[in-house]
Amino acid sequence: MHTIVTRGKNGHAIGRTYYPLKTIPFDIWVSITTRVASYSIQDLFNMQATCRLFAAVCSSDAAYKHALVSELPVACLLYHSGRAAMGFLSRCATVRNPAALLRLGMVALFWLGHRRGGIQTVTEAAELGDVEACYLSAMLLLSLNDKDDDEIRRGFAFFNVVCESSAVERYREVFTQVFAGPWSEINPTDPTEAIACRFGSCSTRGTIGIASDLSGVSCVQCLAEHKVRNFLVTVYALQMDGTSKTSKKKGIVPVEHECPLNILSRNLWVRIATKVASYSIRDLFNMQATCKVFLDAGSSDAVYQHATMWHIRLVSFLFYLDRPERRFLDRCVEVRNADAILRQGMTEYFWIGRRDIGMELLDRASTEGSVELGTV
Repeated sequence: MHTIVTRGKNGHAIGRTYYPLKTIPFDIWVSITTRVASYSIQDLFNMQATCRLFAAVCSSDAAYKHALVSELPVACLLYHSGRAAMGFLSRCATVRNPAALLRLGMVALFWLGHRRGGIQTVTEAAELGDVEACYLSAMLLLSLNDKDDDEIRRGFAFFNVVCESSAVERYREVFTQVFAGPWSEINPTDPTEAIACRFGSCSTRGTIGIASDLSGVSCVQCLAEHKVRNFLVTVYALQMDGTSKTSKKKGIVPVEHECPLNILSRNLWVRIATKVASYSIRDLFNMQATCKVFLDAGSSDAVYQHATMWHIRLVSFLFYLDRPERRFLDRCVEVRNADAILRQGMTEYFWIGRRDIGMELLDRASTEGSVELGTV
């Protein structure tokens, strides 16, 4: 920004301020920002914090659609509203960023347990051209017990895209580790079951074994089925490795797949989560985001009843239904958290103006033993 001084007809100085960045059309800035976003999310955020013009440009749909989401883990499991990464992914997914859709699909599959919804989101990412999503979609669609003809057709099409990229084995290594994790509840079909090829002119007709030589196989469908079966065999082996009970008399016999965290009782995990919540809500949320065992224990009534409220202001004015703070406080009030009831009463009294209800809640907080109420 600079000022140019000129002289008017009467000889008086006239100053005109120019903002050099605005001399470039907005569309060009959008193109520049899109290129920045496609190389680095950090550079996008740094650019966004520079000035108002860049903030507006960096907030455009085009920037989020092409943002380099691959910098984030494929299975990030950050499904709680307060996390910035989840908000960023959601915005990118809204404008159909394929890598963001893949990651949200993974969250739905492994974190929320929404199998069909997760597969639908992952296949949407695959249809937009994400090769990782194509591999995962092919494995998921072709391994479904209740798959229909359309899902089979799409699975083969996605696998063909991956074959053309020559990255089948690399994606296999990545996703088998993800599927073998303790958070995965996707049970693969029997990998030893023979699957007949549905392509009429194919000569193999589903006779390919796990260790067969594929050099003479040209049928894409048979190759896809073979890769799916190999994928399931690897997943099954990793799931059972180190977590199955053994019998000394009969040798090593897989008996039961068990998550190591389940060795401790749920009541003990609830007590641990309650202790964590009484010291730090942030640590509680991080614990919930670790795995399903911790999510279950950390979501119990006892945990919310003893959750600390010290970091939340007494008069927070957070009366917005979509705010995570509001939902967290409501849950704590339901289970009779005294300090949460105190904050609800303060909100009713000062923010909403319902003083009778506010005083009733404050009296209830006193009855429940709120320590902070003595300072109000």
